Amino acid sequence: TKDAKAQTVQVTVRSAQAEEALRQQQKSIAFIQQKLEEEPWSKLSYFDVDSEESSTVYTKLVAKNTEDLVCKDTPDEYLAKIIGSTEANVFGD
Repeated sequence: TKDAKAQTVQVTVRSAQAEEALRQQQKSIAFIQQKLEEEPWSKLSYFDVDSEESSTVYTKLVAKNTEDLVCKDTPDEYLAKIIGSTEANVFGD
């Protein structure tokens, strides 16, 4: 007919493997999104560095004792205390 207009049509052809890969990717993205939504969050309050609240927390976090600490253990004894035991002498002493 004379009144018929041409239309642009976009055709996409994918192999079965490409379709499967796309489905797997979409499932993966959905899975990750679900995990993100399930992640527990804690509500926090922000206090500017110059605020009284910030200053109070800072004084609790910083040690008041400025004396040097002296370790009475050897490095192997120290490691044994924090990780259990050391089978071999780590430092070769």
